Amino acid sequence: MGGVRSVRIREDLCGVRNAAAAHAHRPEMRELAHDIDRSLALTA
Repeated sequence: MGGVRSVRIREDLCGVRNAAAAHAHRPEMRELAHDIDRSLALTA
């Protein structure tokens, strides 16, 4: 399973995570980056 679509979703999530991390001074963005990190780790 997976394939190109799952790779694309993962790349998009990484982009969102990096954008959130760039705004880590805001607690909700720091939490979002952390949540995405956990999700990516679970699906690795």
